[in-house]
Amino acid sequence: MNTSPLSRQTLILTFALCLFSFVLLLFALLKGTGLDVVDHQISQFFYRLRNPDLNLFVLDFSALGAPAVTGTLSFLTIILLVLSRAKIAALYLGVVMGGVSVWSPLLKAFAHRDRPELGSRLLEVTGYSFPSGHALGSTCLYLGLFFISTGYFTRALARRITLGLTLTLLIAIAATRIFLGAHYASDVLGGMLLGTTWTTLVLLFFRTFEEKLIQRKTESRLD
Repeated sequence: MNTSPLSRQTLILTFALCLFSFVLLLFALLKGTGLDVVDHQISQFFYRLRNPDLNLFVLDFSALGAPAVTGTLSFLTIILLVLSRAKIAALYLGVVMGGVSVWSPLLKAFAHRDRPELGSRLLEVTGYSFPSGHALGSTCLYLGLFFISTGYFTRALARRITLGLTLTLLIAIAATRIFLGAHYASDVLGGMLLGTTWTTLVLLFFRTFEEKLIQRKTESRLD
């Protein structure tokens, strides 16, 4: 795994802000601070945009965050990374995506939030609503891929463009879940915050591991 040019301070700050925001959002949800009112207003805005052609497009686009798609893409990417001898990057992505299968059901059961009303949905969904599994899984996959790719970019402009495209994709996937009536806005926001928190935390751990590994190799050569 090429060393990411993102500074440790940037990663720590990102982790801390996202974790704090997620905990604050979860607290607001559990305490009933009026978040439902905002969620319903945002949902109604998206529902007014619906039409048959757009509905079909959004259904297809939303699949980019589906567990079957993110799981398949992560599996294929891990294989490619292993074949290219980027074993640490492959392990990093595996740990990140493995966390999705743990955090999503755990927090859904804890928050115990019902999904939007059945009549507002354009697809069949089951289980609890917070956090959005699509938002969590897509954030972990695509942000994780961004972190891996930054080590291969020599120009800061390329990293900024890639980050912009990644964030645009994540926001678009999150918006489809509201549009389809599968989640509230706070659900997808929670999924994105949790995904960023987890992906960044794992990256910090792996960066520390990689730095210590390089240090040991250097010391062994000197000896």
